[in-house]
Amino acid sequence: MDVDEALLREGAVSARLYGYLSVPAERRLLQGAKVRSLAGEVATQAEIAHHLVDRVLGDATWFVGPGTTTGRILDALGLRGTTLGVDAVLDGELLAPDLDEDGILRLLDAYPQATLVLGVIGGQGFLLGRGNQQVSAEVLRRVGSDNLVIVAGADKVSALDPPVLHVDLGDDERENLLEGYRRVRVAPDRTMVLRVSGG
Repeated sequence: MDVDEALLREGAVSARLYGYLSVPAERRLLQGAKVRSLAGEVATQAEIAHHLVDRVLGDATWFVGPGTTTGRILDALGLRGTTLGVDAVLDGELLAPDLDEDGILRLLDAYPQATLVLGVIGGQGFLLGRGNQQVSAEVLRRVGSDNLVIVAGADKVSALDPPVLHVDLGDDERENLLEGYRRVRVAPDRTMVLRVSGG
């Protein structure tokens, strides 16, 4: 099961069965199912977004990654972006919507000082490599790991078992840019520290 991307781009939310298969009953070898943000987290997501807009991101160029949590940043600015894509914002205005890797790299040529804002896939803990393939190893290298802001609801982060963020960029050397521990903004005045693991 996964979201029907065509319907989502039209504004409707609908899941679609893509297929199924039998797997061994060994929980530690299976990836967890995706978990959506809880309805009660919407207000917190909006508070985080306003905090980032007012105090963290400033007037620089930001690349806002896919997801509803990151999408609240665009909502806070009154902008309409894409839930499934990467949108570029400059000085509080939408610079370019729904960018692919080439589009991001071209904008980085023009605006090399940029911040990348990413969410976390609930239930799985993926930060990069699932649902945001346009954020490639080269994009991450160009933006720089110090210019990464991670946002997620506290309940989503607390439910991760194990409490690890995963990165799968298909390039071990560059995945090491994020190895170690990263802060995740879970409320305007609160962060949680999680380990990032490649692969």
